[in-house]
Amino acid sequence: MRRMCVAALVLFVLLVTAVSGEPQAASPADLPADLQVYQVGKTVAEFPDVADLSTPEAAYANYNRLSVSEDPNAWRAFSVKRIRDRLPAPETGRREVPPEVVRRRLAARIVEVRVFRDTVAMVLAEATRVPPGGTTEVSYIDVRAFELEDGRWLNFGNGAVGSLERGRVLFAETCAQRVGKAARPAVGNPQAYLEPFVTYLQAHGEEPHAFVMRALRTHQLVIMGEVHHRPRYWAFNAALVQDPDFPKHVGAIYLELPSNDQGLIDGFLAAGELDRMPVLEMLRDVLWMGWPDEGVLDFFVSVWKVNQGLPPEQRLRIVLADMQRPWKEVQRAEDWQRYNVDRDAFMAESLLRDRREHPEERRNGFFIVGAGHTMLACNHPTYPPMPDPIETAGWHLLQALGRENVYAILEHMPAETNVGQVQGRACLGLFDSAFAATGNRPMAFPLDTGPFGAERVDTFPDLQIASSYRDGYDAYLYLGPLEEESFSSLIPGFYTAEFVSELDRRYRMMYGTGLVEAGIVKKLDAESFIAWMDENWGKARREWQRDNLGPMNAWQYGDNWQEEMAKSEYPHAFEHPEVITEAAEKLFAAIRSADYDNPVDWREFPPGQPYRVRSYYPQWVAWVRETFGKNPIQSVRLGGVLRGDGRLPFKVTRPDGSVREGELRPADSDRPAVPYTLTLKDGTVLEGILPFYYSARSGSWSGDRGLDWHMVEPSLDLSPAPKQSS
Repeated sequence: MRRMCVAALVLFVLLVTAVSGEPQAASPADLPADLQVYQVGKTVAEFPDVADLSTPEAAYANYNRLSVSEDPNAWRAFSVKRIRDRLPAPETGRREVPPEVVRRRLAARIVEVRVFRDTVAMVLAEATRVPPGGTTEVSYIDVRAFELEDGRWLNFGNGAVGSLERGRVLFAETCAQRVGKAARPAVGNPQAYLEPFVTYLQAHGEEPHAFVMRALRTHQLVIMGEVHHRPRYWAFNAALVQDPDFPKHVGAIYLELPSNDQGLIDGFLAAGELDRMPVLEMLRDVLWMGWPDEGVLDFFVSVWKVNQGLPPEQRLRIVLADMQRPWKEVQRAEDWQRYNVDRDAFMAESLLRDRREHPEERRNGFFIVGAGHTMLACNHPTYPPMPDPIETAGWHLLQALGRENVYAILEHMPAETNVGQVQGRACLGLFDSAFAATGNRPMAFPLDTGPFGAERVDTFPDLQIASSYRDGYDAYLYLGPLEEESFSSLIPGFYTAEFVSELDRRYRMMYGTGLVEAGIVKKLDAESFIAWMDENWGKARREWQRDNLGPMNAWQYGDNWQEEMAKSEYPHAFEHPEVITEAAEKLFAAIRSADYDNPVDWREFPPGQPYRVRSYYPQWVAWVRETFGKNPIQSVRLGGVLRGDGRLPFKVTRPDGSVREGELRPADSDRPAVPYTLTLKDGTVLEGILPFYYSARSGSWSGDRGLDWHMVEPSLDLSPAPKQSS
């Protein structure tokens, strides 16, 4: 699922475990001059027990010893600074490390060291470990990355892989990140650059329903790569099912939904009377809050209705292909471990198993799944380049069924992360510009020819992809501008008092607190939870508005589009300072009018007025809510717009006359800035300077770092001063 998934922030382990797929890394003789490879063949125990960081292998031995020492914090000083600054608070006291753990760490045998540009290195070592819940040691390749900092090789990441070859590929991926992807240049003649895209759409853009029906007729499996919760696209899927030719060519519909509830869906489709409840029960098992998507429910109903007019041997089947999510059987967070699988491999095998179990089925299959699971033959970027496949469900199915039998379609989408954060448009709006130039008419078109397919896949910001759209997909589906879409509506009756109580149980199990304590709802009832869900569901897709998508013509300016588009705005701001004054007034008004009694989504505070924090945005929000919730701002006085020099002085005058002065971390210079004076309820006066920067993405001015009061050291306490006793 590509929205509302639970995301874990991993600060220290930067390399991902990967065992399957064995792309061949280049041999040392074939490596570029900026790469070195040498063999070691020594265990950690064979290195002197000293703090030697002069070579990557010595640093590895040193780090392994410290990781099992009695001092639980000894290893911290031997990581690069950017990691040290993000680590949790140091542990206290001494620790006892089991002798067998110490033995395994010291017995790790360093096989190979790889070095890139004399600044980044990776050590590959043969090691053993006991898996969680296991009792037997297993072998693996321990991969630790080092970076040269102040003349010392310091740790910056660790991973476990199944083979030396896979470790070498991980190093090639790390090198590729340092080399960087090819930059999108600015376009000198935008009209001429866009013309081939428009011409291709005019020649090859087809009516989408007929296009997809033809694909379903001619391929064993058609994969529809979707972004979740789009009513327009689910209505399109339902219209496909309702086409009289659909059941002639398609027998099974595979969905990215929990396979443990297959019995519910089999019963739903077999019922003589329409009963939506089995579908609702299944959707309640998707994620902790369920999956209350009305468009998905309508799709199930469409399949049921179509089946009523078909003989039994021609009826459509729906197969739930995703991992099991049996919430009723999960009583502790660790219970999820037995269901934790590689979802891409799991879904692919679910489809293949269904085909094996139904040899009589001669019709084709239709698989609707998240676009990130659909890619057929895309690679991670590596340096030097080598095959390093992104093993999606589509990739697995391609290996099993063959290229001629699988057809993947990508729905038009923004650049969106796995947790639903929109970070721009496909190819910086190039695709949107081409669609707009053809009147935004719905269409589908192939990617194996033409300029669209040649563009690099850039719609998944949290994935590193080196391949083109035609490597990942066979066709493209466009049903209208992103800005005109809405988010799916909630299913009526989905949230009952009983189900909300179950959600509270799930949330407590996963996060250690209930829905009320977490501030999600004020009262544990269906009405309150529906109100929380209604903030997004059934409304215009907030993340897909211009603030997140950015302008459609960003491609004209290249990868530096934000800086290039902002250049002309700064002189304009000094000529018309009223635009900056107005932005400052709106920002402070938003802070003053915020609902301090209710939790605030840190991505949207203050509501409707962007502000850029130097670092630790959630902490800034918490500071503002805590401080101004207790001691509200009573008045705001703004000075004239000036040209900032980067310095951000502040001054606090308390009611007793005491004064404290200092400086916040500096901001960019030569930007418009506004001096401000805030008077709080208890009489405290807070003075500072608020710079502004122009956001080309939103087309507006945003406050920049001048309100970072949470960063003052020692912490700045602006809560009301305690009353003095008489």
